[in-house]
Amino acid sequence: MDETGDIRKEKRPHESENDSDSDDLVGPSISEAVQPKKRKILPHERLYLDIIPCAESYEKSYMHRDVITHCLMSSTDFIITASCDGHIKFWKKVETGIEFVKHFRSHLGPIVKIACNNEGTLLCSAALDKSLKIFDVINFDMINMIRLEYTPGTVEWVHGSGDPIHSLAVSNKESNKIYIYDGRATGTPLKVLEKIHMNPVCLIRYNPKYDVAISIDKKGMLEYWTSIKQDCIFPRNVAFDTKLDTDLFEFAKNKTIPTGLAFSPDGKRFAAISTDRRIRVFNFITGKLVRVLDETLPRFTELQQKTQQLPNMEFGRRMAVERDLEKSESFELANIVFDSSGYFIMYATLLGIKLINLYTNRCVRIIGKNENLRVLNIALYQGKPYIFHIKIALAYNFSIWYFQKGQILYLTTFSNIHINLKLTWLVYKSNSFTGSAKKSKAAVTLEIEASSNPTLEAILPDPTIICTAYKKSRFYLFTRREPDDMQGDQDRDVFNEKPSKEDTFAATDNPAVQRLYENAVLHTVFGDIHIKLFMKDTPKTVENFCVHSKNGYYNGHIFHRVIKGFMIQTGDPTGNGTGGGEHMGWPRLNIKPGKRRNYELANGVLRFSKTRMFHKKALYKFIGKKVKPTKRPQKPRVIEKPIGGEKNGGKRFVLVKKRRASYPTQDKIKPRPAKKSFRQHKRTLRDSLTPGTILILLAGSHKGKRVVLIKQLYSGLLLVTGPFGINACPLRRISQRYVIGTQTKIDLSDLKLPSKSMMIILQEKGKSVQRKRKEIFSKPKKKLNIYFFKGYKVSDQRKTDQKEVDKQIYAAIRKHPDHKVLLAYLSSMWGLRSSQYPHRLKF
Repeated sequence: MDETGDIRKEKRPHESENDSDSDDLVGPSISEAVQPKKRKILPHERLYLDIIPCAESYEKSYMHRDVITHCLMSSTDFIITASCDGHIKFWKKVETGIEFVKHFRSHLGPIVKIACNNEGTLLCSAALDKSLKIFDVINFDMINMIRLEYTPGTVEWVHGSGDPIHSLAVSNKESNKIYIYDGRATGTPLKVLEKIHMNPVCLIRYNPKYDVAISIDKKGMLEYWTSIKQDCIFPRNVAFDTKLDTDLFEFAKNKTIPTGLAFSPDGKRFAAISTDRRIRVFNFITGKLVRVLDETLPRFTELQQKTQQLPNMEFGRRMAVERDLEKSESFELANIVFDSSGYFIMYATLLGIKLINLYTNRCVRIIGKNENLRVLNIALYQGKPYIFHIKIALAYNFSIWYFQKGQILYLTTFSNIHINLKLTWLVYKSNSFTGSAKKSKAAVTLEIEASSNPTLEAILPDPTIICTAYKKSRFYLFTRREPDDMQGDQDRDVFNEKPSKEDTFAATDNPAVQRLYENAVLHTVFGDIHIKLFMKDTPKTVENFCVHSKNGYYNGHIFHRVIKGFMIQTGDPTGNGTGGGEHMGWPRLNIKPGKRRNYELANGVLRFSKTRMFHKKALYKFIGKKVKPTKRPQKPRVIEKPIGGEKNGGKRFVLVKKRRASYPTQDKIKPRPAKKSFRQHKRTLRDSLTPGTILILLAGSHKGKRVVLIKQLYSGLLLVTGPFGINACPLRRISQRYVIGTQTKIDLSDLKLPSKSMMIILQEKGKSVQRKRKEIFSKPKKKLNIYFFKGYKVSDQRKTDQKEVDKQIYAAIRKHPDHKVLLAYLSSMWGLRSSQYPHRLKF
């Protein structure tokens, strides 16, 4: 960069002839082992992460009277929050937590945007009531008010530190104009920018390091322009003359609009989050796109299926909230924030607040993942580094000097024998001008850092994330402390405003008061189930169950395992018997799904597990005890009455319900409905079982075979066949309980059954019963050749009927468009394999 601030690309020098390879080597070079690519590691990453919040739950939350839409953190350690009812509140960051300062009823309509200048001394708020309010942050007072003739779209301070004019840029929501005002003067605009954009501007951000502002309109067009000090022209301290050499058309090309934009502390990069749920990082000097982070909903669904991030019920609920959020105007409140080092960015997603390391391109932390919040607008407080110039004398004439390199302070040791020792150190300052929260200015020595000194925490900063949430009238503080580590018994949700009915009800139900219970009631659609809990014998298990129940973890779960007359099983969010998470944080066993004797899974088909045998032998009748619900106090059978008359003053007991004087000698005849005959029984059939459906047999000598359903007989049984020529399954009857209906069907509308074969099938069982009755009173006769006895031989008539039916089924199979595949499908056997479950298969 020259004195005027110009940066121009220099041409690469030509390679000299001496640098070229020798011409003696002709042909491919000798292959060498490819070195594995080393994983990028950010130096001193742990030190950067130590000044970023890491708690999984928010420490405190404070209220507004309505839904909070904006929050920001000024460089003077003030927190400003704004709600949709036009109210603004000032808060001050103290050593631990924040303190309330002042409340302003600023606007009559919803606030569109609040902005604070780079010095942290001025605040501007714009609302739909066509007004601007200017506040002095340090003195927390309103100093100016500007009436507008148009509805503001966005506002931003576009002046550097020390500029005489505190210029303020305001966009028109209905036109392409940008108005520049003096924040401390009247409402007359200093300049109107009409030719920068062709559409209404929705976002303006100022880079104080280069004195350049970036504005984006509703079509995604991004423009650079300088402050009013340089007459709002195209800047000359960037490395391009036209946007055609950059990637600044990325938003317009993808038809998306950025909702938040942030600059790195050095001003060389900026990151933007847009409505297509992608985060784009640009190089400010060249305008080139550096990195794109995908945070779309299909990406989260794919991640959930690959490695489960949340229980399925919770993930489905959050996905529904995301779809609702996209339809509301709150979707435009999402923003993005850089940390003080410039290596990390953070933004709100479905899972929580993500912390991304731009150097290694990794997500190093997710904050607030377990909270029932959809975070939208975030602000970050980290404190500021302080440079000490102190010389400490040690033994053997060693001396330690502090010097700064970037934002890391090094300790270097010198001596006469030229020994160099480098240690990494971080110290933070207390800015007296800004009223910083840190009071101690003493140097932190090696001895203090190495010792277990509890007062050392008071010297270190208190990093805090301030965030708003979707449809919440609270803003939340995430720090490095968990809520359980706070001193005192105060609740983390502070009621600094009059609470609503929902907040009052939630405050009275405190889950931290009691964690163990002796009894529980499970409410189902078929009634209540009373459960007895052995809290003394298994306290951790009972606590895990009780905390999950209080948090609504089991709400809406299905009974994924039901054995009639024996047991039912529920409590699994996945619905497949593999279980969910634990409240206590216990490690989960690596149980292989599909393994035999795996009691977490439902029973397989045609297999008797240990649980099935336990039920079959009815062992539960001898070892279990049913827990009856608590009985209500019964009414007394007798009452006490005073005695009157001659024996006045005495008392006697009288039955409440007197006994009968006489009893009938004959019992009353109870009317009983006549039993229905077999003909009157109703025959039902599953909807999936229609003539021509391919069935899978689950019982009998032909179990596992695929057969064709012909019809339902009068007895309610199903008439099926192989056909015999394909899988050797003849015409036979079977109950619909022992078949699985598939989606494969053939057309049997023209099928005609032989009448004789039908009579044989219907009367075979009757013949065997009649024979058994006759054997009691008559001499034994020769065994009949019936299907149910050994030595049965298929008659010629039966073979003829089988061929006639198979011939018609073959003709129907040939009419199927995939008849070749269907023949192979019918000839194959069916069975469960490893990692297959009947309730997951689609037939």
